[in-house]
Amino acid sequence: MKISVVIPAFNREATIERALQSVYSQTILPHEVIVVDDCSTDNTVCVVRRLQKQKNNLKLFILEKNCGSQKARNFGIRNATGEWIAFLDSDDEWLPKKTEIQVKALEDNPSCSAVFSDAYYRKDGVDVYHKCGDRNKRIYHTNDFLFGIEALFQSIIVRKRVLEDIGYLDPLVPAYQEWDARICISKCTPFLYVPRPSFIYHFDQESGFRTSQKRIEGFKYIVMKHKELYMSMPGGDYFFCDGMYRLYKSVHSFRQYFYRARLVVIGFSNGNPYGKKEIVRLNDQQVKMKEFYDLLNRWLSIKQSGGGLHTYFNNHGYSTIAVYGMKELGQRLVDELKDTEITVKYGIDQNPGINDNRIRICKPNDELEKVDVIVVTAIHYFEQIAISLRDNTDCPIVSLENVVYEL
Repeated sequence: MKISVVIPAFNREATIERALQSVYSQTILPHEVIVVDDCSTDNTVCVVRRLQKQKNNLKLFILEKNCGSQKARNFGIRNATGEWIAFLDSDDEWLPKKTEIQVKALEDNPSCSAVFSDAYYRKDGVDVYHKCGDRNKRIYHTNDFLFGIEALFQSIIVRKRVLEDIGYLDPLVPAYQEWDARICISKCTPFLYVPRPSFIYHFDQESGFRTSQKRIEGFKYIVMKHKELYMSMPGGDYFFCDGMYRLYKSVHSFRQYFYRARLVVIGFSNGNPYGKKEIVRLNDQQVKMKEFYDLLNRWLSIKQSGGGLHTYFNNHGYSTIAVYGMKELGQRLVDELKDTEITVKYGIDQNPGINDNRIRICKPNDELEKVDVIVVTAIHYFEQIAISLRDNTDCPIVSLENVVYEL
């Protein structure tokens, strides 16, 4: 399978080498790597030219004027010689088995000409597992992407022919370019979902757009562009005309917005339309219980297949750990690791009533002993907990989600 990797770049001298090294660290190497420089004013081009001396399949194209990332991607696609196109942003990085896992999945599912997977979001040194699909579903069609199933560019591999058939990527989308791209691609081919992380998305001050106005413009553009698709769904006329824009304006989290949107359509499909108050109110507890169930189900599947969570720690070179959150999940984790080579040194919990006769329990503000990694079992509050622990330890911090879903 010949894969051409397309990387648009603009003023990324500090990160482009990291991105490229992650591509050349793959267990299955690509046919070629194409960097399209969007008229950078820093040393991005110099960094790529230096690396070209080491990599004979690294190609560099320099645009005459700044055109934006979509036009840069399209330029790379048109100049690609591979049958398949993979994307990477110049400030992010692939995980080492990204192409190997996705190529195997595509070979096993020849009816699909596109694949996507999960990610890690890294901010302030903390990795948060980001699920992009439903773990109980593997094949996705156009209607699935109307309401926020995320196929991010960095995780996508798609046949070049499909991109040609859709007329390439739309360069006029103000924001949420991937949302539009996955809708358009899915009109030509179903997407295959691989529920494993394939890349690391790096947050920094320069990443992406920041203005709410640009988000709203992108949202409106995509919804209007695909209006007929929305209107053709059960309840879509109500959803489009009465809900789309106002609902988005009232919700800070785009993920929560799409969850609510799905509730509306599901309600109409079942002949039981939600009232406006139900549309606007997100049942957080329902979401948390679903994620908790999915985590336990995945954990059980690992055990039934003869595996164990100790494999994650071995793979990362961790031999001593601490467990943050010593309720049910924390206790199960300690139980599972007790007869392995992984040592649980202590637990961390802010609840003064938590006791465990197997290990000592510390408070978050105590002086924490150095361990190889701290595992947070309170998965819904991972980011807040990780940030608070940063003031008290420099140990790596991961979510139990990271552990379970990476296996």
